[in-house]
Order: sequence, then C-alpha cells, then structure tokens
Amino acid sequence: MAHRLFTKGSFLLPIYEKDENGDYLLEMKPGSLNQLHGRLGFIDGIDRYNIEILSASKESQIKSKETIYRRFLFYKEFYAASKPVLICEGWTDYVYIENALLKLAPNYPSLVSLDDNGKGSFLIKRFKYSRSHTTKILGIKGGVGDFINFINSYKREFERFSVPGMREPVILLIDNDDGGKKVFNCIRSILGTDLEEMRKAPYIHVHRNLYLISTPLQGNQQKSQIEDLFDFSTLEVKIDGKSFDRSDEKVTETTYSKAVFAQKVVKEMASSINFQGFMPLLDRIAKVIESHYAQRKE
Repeated sequence: MAHRLFTKGSFLLPIYEKDENGDYLLEMKPGSLNQLHGRLGFIDGIDRYNIEILSASKESQIKSKETIYRRFLFYKEFYAASKPVLICEGWTDYVYIENALLKLAPNYPSLVSLDDNGKGSFLIKRFKYSRSHTTKILGIKGGVGDFINFINSYKREFERFSVPGMREPVILLIDNDDGGKKVFNCIRSILGTDLEEMRKAPYIHVHRNLYLISTPLQGNQQKSQIEDLFDFSTLEVKIDGKSFDRSDEKVTETTYSKAVFAQKVVKEMASSINFQGFMPLLDRIAKVIESHYAQRKE
C-alpha cells in the first residue's frame, strides 16, 4: 500500500461490508492517509512491544518496517502536506509565535484567520514535539542536531516519491546563534553559500520545498534568539519573585525557565504583551509561503 501511494498517489484498502443478505463481502476501496497512518502506527507499536524478546534476525525485519513507516511519515507530513509546515527548535517557540500571530492577525492573513468572534485559526501547521514514537522515527525531537540530520535526509527521502507533491513549504526556524551556525554550515555544504550572507538573509531555500529561517539580527547584534523579539518589560516580568533566565532550563531559587516564561508570561499575559518585535520574523514566514506559491505556479 505504501509503495503504491509513493509511486501512484493512491492505494486501496480491503474493507468488509454487509450485502443485502447480511453477509460480509470483502471489497477494495480507496484509502486515506489517516487510515494508512493508523495501520502503520499500529504495526510499529506491536513491533516495539515485541522487539526485546525477538532474535536479531527478527529485529532486522522490524527495522525494515520502521523504514517504511518513516518514509510514509515524510510523505504525509512534508511531501503531501495540506498547509505550510513550521518546525521550530523547541515547543516554547510555538507558544511565542502562536500568541504573536493572534495579536497581530490582521497583518498576516496568510498565517492566521479570525472568525466573527475574534477566534483565531492558524493557516500553518506547527510541527509539535511529543513523546510519541513518530518524532523519534522522523528524527525530529527538537534541537539543531536533529535539524542537521533532517536536512541531510530530506532530499534523499523525497527522491523516492514519484507522484505530484511539495505543494506546501516546510520551514525550519532556528536561533541565529552559535547553535544555528551548525545548521548554516550544513546548508553551506549543500549550497556553497557564504555563512554571513545566510545569517543575514530573510530566508534560505535549501532544496525542494524545504526552507530555513533564522531569527533576525537587529541593530549591531552578532547573534540573536527568539526571546530577543520580546520587549524589555516582558522579559523583566517576575514570577513569584523570580527573574527569567533564558539560558537555564530549570527553575532555581532566583530564576525561572523558558517553559515557565512561555506558559506563565507569554500565554497567560498575551493580551498585555507588545508583540511588535515579532513582525520581522513573521514577515519572513509569510514571505517564504508567498515565494513558494509563486514558484509553484511557474
């Protein structure tokens, strides 16, 4: 089924249905991506449950099935995506961007829409990190190391698909800091582009429908992180007498972490936060989508 999907763009599933006499008949009917995802995920779950008690030869069979599952996930999530996909380094980045978009919605009709009651609906898919095996199989659990592996395998995986696809852009978002340099160096090995040129660019078209955006450098900045887009008063908010320390993932006696900042400050105080500093970043995301759609029409 997966092979036919990758090469023909569709597949058939065996479905049992009752006839007029109440007997069950087996028919082959067109399947959906969600149906195949469910089947492959179920098989993968059984394999992972049994892997510890199987022989090495059986384990190699499981790895083979896992490869098919990974290929399917690449197809479903990125090759045949139904809306632009945004992949950030960590989950807190999504909290920042989602709340900024809701506050600035009228400026970004390609990224978010508001109904008559002012409720927002995002027009981009945020690739959320979870504890599920899906993120492990795709090799995207958060962090620049995973991004490098993802970039290196992206083109290779897509070469296996021979049906029309890549209608929507897949956008990687990184901090423009020392960690981000590792991703830039990876892309430089692919495109041969100058490092400093990439760091200042609004976005980089890596290959196929894959793009990279880094946090903007403002003024004389040599490095930047997404938290730099908040104004001073937001970064200085105290929670239970503690100050925000973006460099520490843990809560201490005097500081709180990014997770607390995202939940207790950005999410809970969004209505009073000035998100204007996020506009240069959101402009870049919107520009990638516009550019990709324009190329698609050519």
